Amino acid sequence: MLFGIMLLYQGYKLPLDEALELIHERGRGVTESEIVHDMRVDRPTAGRIIRALIAKGFLRRATEQAGHAEEVFEPVR
Repeated sequence: MLFGIMLLYQGYKLPLDEALELIHERGRGVTESEIVHDMRVDRPTAGRIIRALIAKGFLRRATEQAGHAEEVFEPVR
């Protein structure tokens, strides 16, 4: 039973590596909607991915967001 729980937990991990790869391929900031569209995840999952990447120090909120209707997150360099 413990083995089954461990396998189930592995299935619920956020795809942070894939999100980082997507962000670095773009070479610019990313919005939650772009993560939803490009990674084919739902909006709550995209929000969790962004919050996890901010907490780990990979993303930050963009300082300049002129012309964007949605909040932009940029990679930390």
